[in-house]
Amino acid sequence: MSETIAVSGGFDPLNAAHLNLFTNASARGELIVILNSDDWLYRKKGYWHMPWAQRAALIRGLRMVARVETVADGDDTVCEALVRLAYHDKLTYFANGGDRGAANIPSAELNVCKTYGITPLFNMTDKEFVETHSSAIVARGWGHYAVLDARQGEAEGHAVVGVAPRPQSPAVRFDDRAADRQPHAEAAD
Repeated sequence: MSETIAVSGGFDPLNAAHLNLFTNASARGELIVILNSDDWLYRKKGYWHMPWAQRAALIRGLRMVARVETVADGDDTVCEALVRLAYHDKLTYFANGGDRGAANIPSAELNVCKTYGITPLFNMTDKEFVETHSSAIVARGWGHYAVLDARQGEAEGHAVVGVAPRPQSPAVRFDDRAADRQPHAEAAD
């Protein structure tokens, strides 16, 4: 059986660092993207830009991605998906980008890797792409975000984005959430 490799994240918005991670990871084997839920993004960042179905559609369209998987991430880990992929796909690797290491991923994920013989890989994003990661997006008031150059501390550009409201119920379908979103404003130059 060929090797399989999984990456995980919200990928919201999808950016150059994510594409670099996908490219590097896919060089190791068949790439499976574990895509975190809208609720997980809300817990992590306080908002989500694109609903899960739209993020999944974009990622599925990338030639290096074999498939996109859901995850029960209510515990803020991807352990459920790792165990499922270990059983169904004999998952070989779990790759993490340049902003992640053994010290800042959930220890439960490392324990699952050890238990199921999955090799964790770190620093899979090339150094020049680490600063383009979505963690560089800094809030500038409700719905306004500026991408900062971490080396200079100055804004490279500024865009106004629509921010999805928090869902009223975890049972709300992704399609219903998209209908409640605020309209996107045009990006400023």
